[in-house]
Amino acid sequence: MAEKHGHEVLRLPPYHSQLNPIELIWAQVKEEIRKNNSNSSQKLRVIEELTRKAMNNVTVENWQKCVAHTKKVEEEFRRNDIVINHMVEKFVINISNDSSSDEE
Repeated sequence: MAEKHGHEVLRLPPYHSQLNPIELIWAQVKEEIRKNNSNSSQKLRVIEELTRKAMNNVTVENWQKCVAHTKKVEEEFRRNDIVINHMVEKFVINISNDSSSDEE
């Protein structure tokens, strides 16, 4: 259905909130609710109204910033992975019994 309407479905890795832009959007929404909610008005109706307003305040620009930030984090992970892979290739542990330290 998404593709039919010109959208691409992107599967994101579970348990990696830093790779999921929606987490940044939810943080924005929750912060707005927190700012606009008085401690005395904890009624569900009030929270629902605040939530709808906060969600309606999410802009295309908010999404673009969150996606750009996520791409930066992803690229940093890739760079670090390359460095780690390079280091791992040079790191070898000999576990055989014929090492000279065993004989000493």
